[in-house]
Amino acid sequence: MITALTSLDGRYTRLTTELADVFSEYGLIKHRVFVEIEWLKFILVDLKLVPFDGANIEKLNTIALTFDLEDARKVKEIEKETNHDVKAVEYFIKDQLDLSGLSDIKEWVHFACTSDDINNTSYALMLKKGKEIAIALLRQLITDLEQKALQYKSIPMMSRTHGQPATPTTTGKEFINFAWRILQEAEIIDQTNVQAKINGATGNYNAHYFVYPEINWIEASQRFISTHLKLEPILFTTQVNPNHSIAFVLHAMIRAAATIIDLDRDMWGYISLGY
Repeated sequence: MITALTSLDGRYTRLTTELADVFSEYGLIKHRVFVEIEWLKFILVDLKLVPFDGANIEKLNTIALTFDLEDARKVKEIEKETNHDVKAVEYFIKDQLDLSGLSDIKEWVHFACTSDDINNTSYALMLKKGKEIAIALLRQLITDLEQKALQYKSIPMMSRTHGQPATPTTTGKEFINFAWRILQEAEIIDQTNVQAKINGATGNYNAHYFVYPEINWIEASQRFISTHLKLEPILFTTQVNPNHSIAFVLHAMIRAAATIIDLDRDMWGYISLGY
């Protein structure tokens, strides 16, 4: 798009389309809706805070599963009135519950949550999907480099240090250097569990326990994060998730990208030397 703010949404759109569905504002709103619905289902079906006909569970699922760009535009219209992005999602869901004949449960939407309960879980789900895409691309690059390492393992070349001829090496060995370096970062990205929390305005479950003191909300929170969202629960926070796991993943991606830049520069250098 010639009016795009950055080249990521302009000339490089073809390379970022898959990630755009995850990390765009539309992707964020969609994940917020998903988390709100999952939390609503959890307190109604799992915790049974109020009577709920299980036959209506599909109506709840439909709100999240059929969410599309037109729905996102509706959320943005609501946001013009609320001036609050998460509150706009809450009101959108309540409208959908009215349309589905479930008005009696709409005030349970966003129960005991602070905005970051919805935001941090949404970002975590987005990162989990995004890193799966990134890992697949990195592993393909690693495979390509390993294949070239084997293909060129017996082709000699002069290695250099400080730009001067040093000792003999092989083309294959230089390729495998980069395959190994990228593999280290890909494994960190793959093995890092993305963490999330849902524990209220200051991380103490105050609203939860005030209304339902008989429920073990720490255990319930852990169960919701791990079972319903398939994320790793983080127990000790303030209002916001400290996001250590996000830092681990993104720093590994930075190092992987830096390694790929090294690869590009070395290939440029070899070509300029006539290899």
